[in-house]
Amino acid sequence: MNPAIARHCLSDADHLAIDRLARRYADVIDRRAWGELAELFTPEAVVTIDLVTSPARLVSGADELREFLEHAMARFRFLAFVIQNLHVEPFTDDPDLASARMFMSEHRIDLDGAATQTFGCYQDTYQRVGGSWRFARREYQTIARLPDADVFGLPAQARPLTS
Repeated sequence: MNPAIARHCLSDADHLAIDRLARRYADVIDRRAWGELAELFTPEAVVTIDLVTSPARLVSGADELREFLEHAMARFRFLAFVIQNLHVEPFTDDPDLASARMFMSEHRIDLDGAATQTFGCYQDTYQRVGGSWRFARREYQTIARLPDADVFGLPAQARPLTS
Protein backbone atom coordinates (compact mmCIF):
# COMPACT_ATOMS: atom_id res chain seq x y z
CA MET A 1 0.00 0.00 0.00
CA ASN A 2 1.20 3.49 -0.79
CA PRO A 3 2.24 5.13 2.55
CA ALA A 4 1.07 8.58 1.36
CA ILE A 5 -2.46 7.24 0.84
CA ALA A 6 -2.49 5.25 4.08
CA ARG A 7 -1.36 8.30 6.06
CA HIS A 8 -4.61 10.12 5.17
CA CYS A 9 -7.07 7.30 5.80
CA LEU A 10 -9.37 7.80 8.75
CA SER A 11 -9.01 5.23 11.48
CA ASP A 12 -11.94 3.30 12.91
CA ALA A 13 -11.51 5.46 16.02
CA ASP A 14 -11.87 8.62 13.88
CA HIS A 15 -15.03 7.26 12.23
CA LEU A 16 -16.46 6.40 15.63
CA ALA A 17 -15.58 9.82 17.05
CA ILE A 18 -17.26 11.61 14.13
CA ASP A 19 -20.33 9.39 14.43
CA ARG A 20 -20.49 10.17 18.16
CA LEU A 21 -20.18 13.90 17.40
CA ALA A 22 -23.17 13.72 15.01
CA ARG A 23 -25.20 11.75 17.56
CA ARG A 24 -24.28 14.18 20.32
CA TYR A 25 -25.54 17.03 18.12
CA ALA A 26 -28.85 15.16 17.69
CA ASP A 27 -29.02 14.65 21.46
CA VAL A 28 -28.38 18.36 22.11
CA ILE A 29 -31.19 19.24 19.68
CA ASP A 30 -33.62 16.71 21.20
CA ARG A 31 -32.96 17.99 24.73
CA ARG A 32 -32.64 21.65 23.67
CA ALA A 33 -29.38 21.67 25.64
CA TRP A 34 -28.17 24.85 23.95
CA GLY A 35 -25.31 25.39 26.41
CA GLU A 36 -23.62 22.26 25.01
CA LEU A 37 -23.51 23.46 21.38
CA ALA A 38 -20.20 25.32 21.71
CA GLU A 39 -18.40 22.08 22.64
CA LEU A 40 -19.36 20.57 19.28
CA PHE A 41 -18.14 23.35 16.94
CA THR A 42 -14.87 25.07 16.18
CA PRO A 43 -15.02 28.74 17.28
CA GLU A 44 -15.03 29.93 13.63
CA ALA A 45 -17.58 27.34 12.43
CA VAL A 46 -20.05 28.43 9.76
CA VAL A 47 -23.49 26.87 9.29
CA THR A 48 -25.64 27.39 6.19
CA ILE A 49 -29.34 26.63 6.65
CA ASP A 50 -31.40 26.28 3.47
CA LEU A 51 -35.04 25.50 4.22
CA VAL A 52 -35.76 25.85 0.46
CA THR A 53 -39.01 27.79 0.96
CA SER A 54 -37.20 30.82 2.41
CA PRO A 55 -33.81 32.41 1.69
CA ALA A 56 -30.80 30.44 2.93
CA ARG A 57 -29.33 31.73 6.16
CA LEU A 58 -25.67 31.78 7.19
CA VAL A 59 -24.79 31.67 10.89
CA SER A 60 -21.31 31.93 12.35
CA GLY A 61 -20.33 30.21 15.55
CA ALA A 62 -22.25 28.33 18.20
CA ASP A 63 -23.84 31.46 19.71
CA GLU A 64 -25.53 32.51 16.46
CA LEU A 65 -26.58 28.90 15.84
CA ARG A 66 -28.06 28.73 19.32
CA GLU A 67 -30.10 31.90 18.70
CA PHE A 68 -31.38 30.54 15.38
CA LEU A 69 -32.30 27.14 16.83
CA GLU A 70 -34.00 28.53 19.94
CA HIS A 71 -36.20 30.78 17.79
CA ALA A 72 -36.92 28.09 15.17
CA MET A 73 -37.80 25.42 17.73
CA ALA A 74 -39.98 27.62 19.94
CA ARG A 75 -42.99 26.55 17.84
CA PHE A 76 -42.53 22.86 18.67
CA ARG A 77 -43.84 21.13 21.78
CA PHE A 78 -41.81 18.06 20.76
CA LEU A 79 -38.97 17.44 18.33
CA ALA A 80 -36.90 14.30 17.73
CA PHE A 81 -33.83 14.65 15.50
CA VAL A 82 -33.11 11.29 13.85
CA ILE A 83 -29.94 10.47 11.93
CA GLN A 84 -30.88 8.32 8.95
CA ASN A 85 -27.43 7.83 7.42
CA LEU A 86 -23.92 9.23 7.93
CA HIS A 87 -21.21 8.70 5.32
CA VAL A 88 -17.76 9.98 6.36
CA GLU A 89 -14.82 10.61 4.02
CA PRO A 90 -11.29 11.83 4.80
CA PHE A 91 -9.86 14.91 3.14
CA THR A 92 -7.00 13.63 1.00
CA ASP A 93 -4.59 16.45 1.87
CA ASP A 94 -5.09 16.91 5.64
CA PRO A 95 -5.42 14.10 8.22
CA ASP A 96 -7.13 16.52 10.65
CA LEU A 97 -10.04 17.26 8.29
CA ALA A 98 -12.90 15.02 7.21
CA SER A 99 -16.20 15.48 5.45
CA ALA A 100 -19.53 13.71 5.66
CA ARG A 101 -22.98 13.63 4.21
CA MET A 102 -25.70 13.08 6.78
CA PHE A 103 -29.35 12.38 5.96
CA MET A 104 -31.71 13.10 8.83
CA SER A 105 -35.33 13.63 9.76
CA GLU A 106 -37.16 15.61 12.39
CA HIS A 107 -40.38 14.28 13.91
CA ARG A 108 -42.23 17.22 15.39
CA ILE A 109 -45.40 18.21 17.21
CA ASP A 110 -46.31 21.90 16.96
CA LEU A 111 -47.67 23.85 19.90
CA ASP A 112 -51.15 23.46 18.37
CA GLY A 113 -50.75 19.64 18.28
CA ALA A 114 -50.12 19.20 14.53
CA ALA A 115 -47.60 16.46 13.70
CA THR A 116 -45.08 17.18 10.93
CA GLN A 117 -41.89 15.69 9.60
CA THR A 118 -39.02 17.19 7.70
CA PHE A 119 -36.16 15.41 5.95
CA GLY A 120 -32.81 17.01 5.24
CA CYS A 121 -29.22 16.59 4.23
CA TYR A 122 -26.15 18.01 5.94
CA GLN A 123 -22.85 18.38 4.08
CA ASP A 124 -20.35 18.60 6.94
CA THR A 125 -16.69 19.42 7.35
CA TYR A 126 -15.02 18.23 10.54
CA GLN A 127 -11.76 19.39 12.06
CA ARG A 128 -9.68 17.62 14.68
CA VAL A 129 -8.92 20.14 17.43
CA GLY A 130 -6.82 19.11 20.42
CA GLY A 131 -7.45 15.45 19.62
CA SER A 132 -11.25 15.82 19.32
CA TRP A 133 -13.38 16.11 16.17
CA ARG A 134 -15.64 19.16 15.86
CA PHE A 135 -17.92 20.65 13.26
CA ALA A 136 -16.01 23.24 11.22
CA ARG A 137 -18.72 23.78 8.60
CA ARG A 138 -22.29 22.53 8.13
CA GLU A 139 -24.44 23.04 5.06
CA TYR A 140 -28.04 21.98 5.62
CA GLN A 141 -30.79 21.70 3.01
CA THR A 142 -34.35 20.50 3.49
CA ILE A 143 -35.17 17.76 0.97
CA ALA A 144 -38.81 16.93 1.85
CA ARG A 145 -41.64 17.76 4.26
CA LEU A 146 -44.75 15.96 5.50
CA PRO A 147 -47.75 16.02 5.76
CA ASP A 148 -47.97 18.02 2.50
CA ALA A 149 -45.56 15.64 0.70
CA ASP A 150 -43.37 18.52 -0.47
CA VAL A 151 -40.25 17.07 -2.14
CA PHE A 152 -37.43 19.48 -2.96
CA GLY A 153 -34.74 17.02 -4.05
CA LEU A 154 -31.16 16.45 -3.00
CA PRO A 155 -28.56 19.18 -2.71
CA ALA A 156 -26.32 19.30 -5.79
CA GLN A 157 -23.33 17.92 -3.84
CA ALA A 158 -25.33 14.86 -2.75
CA ARG A 159 -26.60 13.87 -6.18
CA PRO A 160 -25.02 10.79 -7.74
CA LEU A 161 -22.50 11.27 -10.49
CA THR A 162 -23.79 10.30 -13.93
CA SER A 163 -21.70 8.32 -16.36
